[in-house]
Amino acid sequence: MSVVAPATAGTTGRLARLRVIGALLALYLGSYLLVTRFSASLPAAAVRDFALPIDARIPYVAWTWPFYWLAYPFVVLGGGGVLLALPRHAFRPAAMTVAALTLVGMLVQLALPSRAPWPDDPVAAQQLMHGAGLMLPFAAFPSMHVAYCALVSGFSRLTPGGRVRSGAGWLVTALVAVATLTQKEHYVLDALAGLALAGTALAWWRRQVVSAWA
Repeated sequence: MSVVAPATAGTTGRLARLRVIGALLALYLGSYLLVTRFSASLPAAAVRDFALPIDARIPYVAWTWPFYWLAYPFVVLGGGGVLLALPRHAFRPAAMTVAALTLVGMLVQLALPSRAPWPDDPVAAQQLMHGAGLMLPFAAFPSMHVAYCALVSGFSRLTPGGRVRSGAGWLVTALVAVATLTQKEHYVLDALAGLALAGTALAWWRRQVVSAWA
């Protein structure tokens, strides 16, 4: 990202931003519930299997579960902090980008319903999460875990200490992406699709930021 402005210059009101962040979180929860409940209502033959030969070679590694669930605090708390810290000319496009990524991801998941390769005998912490009422093994393609982590990492570049924040964010994204595979929460194609979705969204965001700053 070549266009950098002071993070405190012309920022919108904090409360207004918090309302936007809350709306984005509600949009995600609504889309997840819609996709998973719709996919659960389909006959098994209608749910796709995106497994590649390489997926069979990836072992289930029980101890990697914290890296997978790290995505939730990273995206919700870390991502919220990043959105609050963005300069105004970058915040508005960022909020639009998150909304667009959520909606596009939802539409892909509705058009291509798929099932996550959940393990038969998961570690206790993973089993606890899978047993929660909201969790269903659908909404797998693309991996929104990976997509949101990558998006937050890209946005971080325009916050105070952007290089360090962004670098740390991409490290978290890599750990989450690997853990989605070693925890059998996603297939390789799911993770790659999530990265592609985030990359496209970030490219659009950068163009909007450059245009707004100019």
